Amino acid sequence: MIETLAIPLVLLILIALTIWFLALTKGHYIVKVILTPLVLLSSVGVWYSMNSLLGWATSDSLPAKYQLHWVIIEEPNDNEGAIYLLVNSISRRHKDIRVGTYIANTKEPRLYKIPYTREGHKQAQQLKEKLQEGQSLLMSKNKGKGKGLGDGNENGDNDIGGEGGNQEAPFGYLMPPLRLPEK
Repeated sequence: MIETLAIPLVLLILIALTIWFLALTKGHYIVKVILTPLVLLSSVGVWYSMNSLLGWATSDSLPAKYQLHWVIIEEPNDNEGAIYLLVNSISRRHKDIRVGTYIANTKEPRLYKIPYTREGHKQAQQLKEKLQEGQSLLMSKNKGKGKGLGDGNENGDNDIGGEGGNQEAPFGYLMPPLRLPEK
């Protein structure tokens, strides 16, 4: 708690001192006009990038398409509870990138924190069982149609997206298996 409170507090003090210094010192006003917005913009950039630099699980939205590596279910006891997903993005591009956000190597797994729900618990448990069986899980937020070889059908229905595939799935839907070319 102290570490997470100290960094923004030091940042605010540095912003205040810099603006005070720029406002009260003698010098060319052109330099002050350029430096004042530059200091403010860089401060806002640092402020918004703090969350991505902490190294903890992110509460950002999941990528549109991702490979799921592991699931951790933390049931609510004295806390709110959460579901943690360790995923690799296989989307081409992240749409949620803000100015100053640290853009990590997309080949590295990222831990996502999802608020605990009963439906989410059921889906997470099913996904975890499939992972323990050794299956590689490719997930998509959108329930689309696909043509793949294997257990999936052309409608993209699966046993993970709710009863009969009609309900909204908290973490997305299993993508159909990859279609490999004939040899």
